Amino acid sequence: MAETSHVAPKLSAALAFAIEKNKQMNERKFERLKNQWLREIRAGMRIKEMTMLAPYQQIIGMGERALPFLFRELRTKPRYWFWALESIVCENPIPEESYGDMRLMTEAWLGWAGTRGY
Repeated sequence: MAETSHVAPKLSAALAFAIEKNKQMNERKFERLKNQWLREIRAGMRIKEMTMLAPYQQIIGMGERALPFLFRELRTKPRYWFWALESIVCENPIPEESYGDMRLMTEAWLGWAGTRGY
C-alpha cells in the first residue's frame, strides 16, 4: 500500500503538467492561426470569404480545443467567430431576430458558453 500512495501523487502531478502543456500548445496554435487570419482579411471581404480563409478553417479543425479561446475572443474583442463556433459545437444559439446584430449575436454565444462552463 505504501508504494501505491507515492505513485498516485507523482502521476497526478505528471498528468496536471501534461494537461497544462497541452493547453498552452493549443493556445499558441490558436493565437498563431487567429493572427494569420486577421492578416489575410482584406477590406471589403464578405463574411463568407473571411470564414473560408485557411487559418479560420484550421481553427475550426481544432475542434473543442479551440472553444475556450474563441469565447475569450468574444468576451474581449468580438469578431465573426460565429461560423466557427456553430461548426464546432453543431448548435446555433442565436435567435433569428438577432442575426446581423454583432452585440446580440455575441451575447447569445456567451450565454450558451456560460451554461456550459466556458
